[in-house]
Amino acid sequence: MDKIYVLITGEYSDWCIMGFTETEEEAQNICARKNAESSWSDEWYYEEVEKRQFEGTPVKTVYCFTVLFHDGGTRNWEMSENFGMDYYASDDKRLDSISKEAEIRGDLWHFASCKVVLDENDPDRAKKIAQDRLYKKLAEVELEYEDTLPPKFLYFAYFKWDGEKQSWSLSGKSHMEKTNRLDKRIDEKSLGRFELGSEDGKRTILVKTVLDVDDEDKAKRISRERLSTFLEKHKGSDILWLNGTLEEDRTC
Repeated sequence: MDKIYVLITGEYSDWCIMGFTETEEEAQNICARKNAESSWSDEWYYEEVEKRQFEGTPVKTVYCFTVLFHDGGTRNWEMSENFGMDYYASDDKRLDSISKEAEIRGDLWHFASCKVVLDENDPDRAKKIAQDRLYKKLAEVELEYEDTLPPKFLYFAYFKWDGEKQSWSLSGKSHMEKTNRLDKRIDEKSLGRFELGSEDGKRTILVKTVLDVDDEDKAKRISRERLSTFLEKHKGSDILWLNGTLEEDRTC
């Protein structure tokens, strides 16, 4: 007589059928995995029953595979070794919210995930379906890569304090770096503050300026203007170095 295996959680009057399998081995595997993963007190277990005890078609167990991809900031996509699988009853309403296409996120370094629901435990088939969905998605969207974006130029202006002259001058440590728009050092918060430090035992102030062009003279002028405004604002302070003057820089 035909048998099926009912997956169950809960006890007494508070129990729920989570799905069915046709083999005892599959039922054992599902219960073992769910009990290992679950933080709930309700244990998964199974019962062997005769098919004729259920009218109509039993609720089957379906398999939800999560396949991940990444491109490493290039156009060469690779499938991640992180591969997930979960179990649902085929009438579980949560299945309605599972994406039917690959979802891509990230700037310049892209990540994609794709959920695939199958009636059988077939990881290879799930990976193939996910890969097909990814390439379909890639044909529909236009992604940005670093080599297609115009660069940014970040100027580090180091001003050194001279206690004898009570003045600030631009240090030879100042320099320009080529970067891109995702560099966290060029966000508004980073550019909006001055950083205190020291060089050769003397106090320094770092002022960062970002430009769309490689123009160090312009960056110097902007940095000096920002520091000059800062010193003017704090003129009369009890802190000596805040009352200093800014020496003229004849190189810009």
